[in-house]
Amino acid sequence: MMEGAFQKVLLLKSDCEQADLIEEKLSKVNSKLQIDALRLSEYTAETVSKNNYKTIVLDYRLPKQDVSAILAQLKKDRVLAPIIVPFGNDNGEILIKAVKHGATDDVVVHEKDYLTVLPQVIQKTIDQYQLDICWRNLILNSKRKLQNTFDAITDIIFQINHKSEITMANRTLANLCHTQPEKLIGRKFYEVFGQSHTAASIVSTFRTCEPINFEETINGEIYEIRSYPVFGENGKVELVTAYCKNVTEKKHLEKSLIQSEKLAAIGLLSSGIAHELRNPLNIIETARYFMSEFLPVEDQEMRDKLEIIRKNIQRASSIINNLLEFSCNSQQEREPIHLRQIIENTISLIGKQLSSHNIDFSFVSAEDYVAYFNADSIKQALLNIIINAIHAMPNGGRLTISVEPYGRDFVNVRIADTGVGIPEENLPHIFTPFFTTKEVGVGTGLGLFVTHVLIEREGGKVSVQSQVNEGTTFTLTLPRFKEK
Repeated sequence: MMEGAFQKVLLLKSDCEQADLIEEKLSKVNSKLQIDALRLSEYTAETVSKNNYKTIVLDYRLPKQDVSAILAQLKKDRVLAPIIVPFGNDNGEILIKAVKHGATDDVVVHEKDYLTVLPQVIQKTIDQYQLDICWRNLILNSKRKLQNTFDAITDIIFQINHKSEITMANRTLANLCHTQPEKLIGRKFYEVFGQSHTAASIVSTFRTCEPINFEETINGEIYEIRSYPVFGENGKVELVTAYCKNVTEKKHLEKSLIQSEKLAAIGLLSSGIAHELRNPLNIIETARYFMSEFLPVEDQEMRDKLEIIRKNIQRASSIINNLLEFSCNSQQEREPIHLRQIIENTISLIGKQLSSHNIDFSFVSAEDYVAYFNADSIKQALLNIIINAIHAMPNGGRLTISVEPYGRDFVNVRIADTGVGIPEENLPHIFTPFFTTKEVGVGTGLGLFVTHVLIEREGGKVSVQSQVNEGTTFTLTLPRFKEK
């Protein structure tokens, strides 16, 4: 029989002959049992760990002080195998006592029956110990699978007991605490979240026995928090599972979408108002024309006044036309776009803002270049970048838009300002959604992100160069021809 098939038993003794008798008895009960006999002086922790003993039996004739000493040493060495300790008395009886998990109940025998009963006790102890190991492994595997499931969840999830101690936590929470999940076990969970409404609400689940949902801002982040009661066999809440999802980005996006809906409604309203304004302008122009026809030629002062009216009617009509054209959705996915016209129309819409901020504008283009693109995307991208440029020049400056070919197949539109510039460490993040260095209420951090998405989606490219206190240049690289 191979050694690996034996169930090894360690006998710590004072008499080798006693060990031989025990081994003989054990062999009759179970041929797979193997006895290794050692004197106390020969015991080492290395010997125990190396041989994987299924149980350890102490000689009942060992002095009590030696028994106490070896039990303390076994505990110190963290020996997992069950320990069987026989105690003799003056009546010729021996108490076979289990002092470690996995052993059988205490058994009292007469000394003459000791070697007969002991093998049965050892076998029963080993069987119980192996069963305990099986259950322990099953529990550990189940716990490991549950922990792996917890760790796979990217949101925060943890469990607490009635003492508010964390009994399980996932890696997301541990990462926020800069530690490992196992190091959170046993800690009071309000040490992590603080004495806040969150802590009180989660603990209240023990009392209400009902799930609780609420939102709270923690360290500047918005969390959607849910706590669920976990019932024991007695029907009472034993644990509470808490689930915390960071919804900061979602909330910002919802606000931005609401703002977009408002802007869309304003755009629709503006379009209707623009149509309605045309009627009174036409009436005014008709009246002006009628008056000019019947005025005496020599009444030059009145004719000058009518000329002022005519020019302002034309200016108002031009603004209305630009507004209608800008708000009108393109009917095609991509189409030939005359860049000079679309840039001039965009500038005319925000020309008042440029002048009120003391910003000089110039347009440079050797010819009227055409890009094959979606008109709405170019309008939105230009408007977003120009508004950013205005915000970057609070004390005035210069805005220059230039158009020039880039190779044979592309054209570059450069929007340059002389504003405050963008710090080098912020440049990699400017196209990230919700990234902004503006004051609260000035920007949402979506303008450049939307610009990047719109241009890249249509086959273009957005690049940026900037220097602090000197200015920023955005370059839109647009295709000139339809893809073949």
